[in-house]
Amino acid sequence: MAIQPDDLQDYLERLAGRIGEARQYLKFEKVRAEIGRLEEEASRPGFWDDTEKAQEHMRRITRLKNTVGPWEKLEREVADALELAGMAGEDAEMLRQLGEQTEELGRQLEALETRALMNQPDDASNAYFQIHQRSPHISVRH
Repeated sequence: MAIQPDDLQDYLERLAGRIGEARQYLKFEKVRAEIGRLEEEASRPGFWDDTEKAQEHMRRITRLKNTVGPWEKLEREVADALELAGMAGEDAEMLRQLGEQTEELGRQLEALETRALMNQPDDASNAYFQIHQRSPHISVRH
C-alpha cells in the first residue's frame, strides 16, 4: 500500500492513536510500575542469595520489558515520523522516504497487535489436535 504524501500526516496520526489504545488495553503504566518495583527488589542486598529465585525474578523483568519495549520503540518512531512529516513541506524525496518508513511502521504495528492478541501464557506453546471422521460412509466424488 503506497501512502500518498497528502495522506501521510493522517495515517501517522491513526498509527499513534492505535498505539495509544494499545497502551491502555495492555496496561503499560501498570507494567512499567511492576518493572520498577521488581528492579527495586533486585537491587536490595541479599537478592542473589537464592540464585534460582533471583534468576526467575530477572526473567520476569525481561518478559515485562519485552512486552512494552517494542511498543514504546514504535511509539517513539511514529512520533519522530510525525515530526518529520510536519517539516517535510513539499520536499518530494523526503516525503517518499517518509512514506516508505511509514508503511514499515504500519506493518510493525500490525505485527505487535497480532502478538498482543496472543498474550496468554499458553499461547507460545505448541498445539495438538485430532481430526475425527464423522461417518465412515462419507465419500468424495469428482
